[in-house]
Amino acid sequence: MLKNRVLWLFLTVICCFNVFGQQREVTPLQFYQAEAEALKKVDGFNQRITYKTEYFNTSDGSSQNSYTLISEKIFPDKTRSLLIHTSGNVTKKKEEIRIGYFLYQRIDDGKWTKTDLRKGNGVGYGNGVGDGDGDGSRNIKITNKFTAIESDLNGQSVTLYEKLTTVEYTNLYTTFSSEKFWINKEGLILKKESKSGYLNPEKIGFQSTTEYEYNPKDLKIKAPIK
Repeated sequence: MLKNRVLWLFLTVICCFNVFGQQREVTPLQFYQAEAEALKKVDGFNQRITYKTEYFNTSDGSSQNSYTLISEKIFPDKTRSLLIHTSGNVTKKKEEIRIGYFLYQRIDDGKWTKTDLRKGNGVGYGNGVGDGDGDGSRNIKITNKFTAIESDLNGQSVTLYEKLTTVEYTNLYTTFSSEKFWINKEGLILKKESKSGYLNPEKIGFQSTTEYEYNPKDLKIKAPIK
């Protein structure tokens, strides 16, 4: 009787382990639908989203440029964004807080300015970063693979989706790009990650991560000046 119980427990653990760590292929439609449905739910919460983007020198792996954007929202009418850009030894910051009709801004750690948006003054700033290249003159082979796996992220059970693209340039080199996102059991997206670079050996040229926090306990947005 005892042996049967031990055997049953052993088989249960093995089965659970296999299900938890078994990668499965998904279709492109399943991949993009899972991401789209999770992103639809983001706006229903007070939130903090942290975006990080970094470019590397593929020769030595050193960081060339990095951008960090922290975006916060508290319903119904409070938002805050902080953009940090680092290039070499130089770091610049831009911060913006909006509460109702009032917009507060500052550059680096300078003085805050206040604007009443009802007076018709439109101000703002933005940043766009991207990475890409192409060459249609060479023979290339492009492979896309879409997968999903049950995993763990910061103590939460999640499904990790990944799209891996490899591009083989005949007799030259192979590049790759990967897109990942983690969705918890409530259908909320917790993290996204993108990478691109070279293979054999692997050299990363670009990497970005996005982390989502829902109703964070330490989230506060207040007017910095009167």
